[in-house]
Amino acid sequence: MNRWTKTEQKNFPNVSVIPIDDFVENPDEQTTSTHFTRIVYQRLALRLKQVYRYLERNHPVPEQQVSA
Repeated sequence: MNRWTKTEQKNFPNVSVIPIDDFVENPDEQTTSTHFTRIVYQRLALRLKQVYRYLERNHPVPEQQVSA
């Protein structure tokens, strides 16, 4: 699945893959091959929050016009 995801990501220049392994600090935090303890997901969430804040500051989306 990871290989497929990375291959597909190349077709979308505005998409990045964030490996979850980057957020596992010790082997006990990975409960199965695809599931992790809560702290791993919390670390991932903090990184995503940083990415979104960076994007908001550096690539602002024009405000949508409200139609009456």
